[in-house]
Amino acid sequence: MRKPPEIILASRSPRRQRMLTELGLQFDVFTADIDETVREGERPAEYVTRLAGEKALAAAVALTQPMDNPQSKVRDSRPILAADTAVALGETIFGKPANKADAFRIWSALSATTHHVYTGLALLVGDDFQLRCVTTKIVYGSMNEREMTEYWETGEPQDKAGAYAVQGLGSAFVKEVRGSYSNVVGLPLFELRELLKANGWDWI
Repeated sequence: MRKPPEIILASRSPRRQRMLTELGLQFDVFTADIDETVREGERPAEYVTRLAGEKALAAAVALTQPMDNPQSKVRDSRPILAADTAVALGETIFGKPANKADAFRIWSALSATTHHVYTGLALLVGDDFQLRCVTTKIVYGSMNEREMTEYWETGEPQDKAGAYAVQGLGSAFVKEVRGSYSNVVGLPLFELRELLKANGWDWI
């Protein structure tokens, strides 16, 4: 097996970090805050792709600034990977729930529907900036108020786009996944590998 690429991951998501580790990738985490507000008229694919790009660029800018930051030790020329995931019903975008009431609002909208999960990928290699967007269709089951309450109390939905985790207890509400499963978790691994291969990294 070839040596895997070493990258900088511009994401705090423990799920993305775990998935990269499972792929055999070596990485350091470096993040910079951005405004994640949805712009007026912005479509889901445009939204996640824009945010992924802004995360990568913000990390790149921060890494070039002299600062007293323990993360600054990763400042180098490694490629920067960023991603952003959102759940959407039609053109309505659902991010992470702000609170229990917001989670109930999201579940009430998604219950017994077919919706989509979008992930934007951004890879910054030197001055070369590449963007991708992956979409997965989800057939979601119905949820009643008791199920919503009990699911919320598990703590699982609180930091998940769409207020559910397909890799956890939330899978009990997912009837069908049409497309990339890893995309719904938060990082489309097939497309990520294809993107890295296109840049000369074929380690598997």
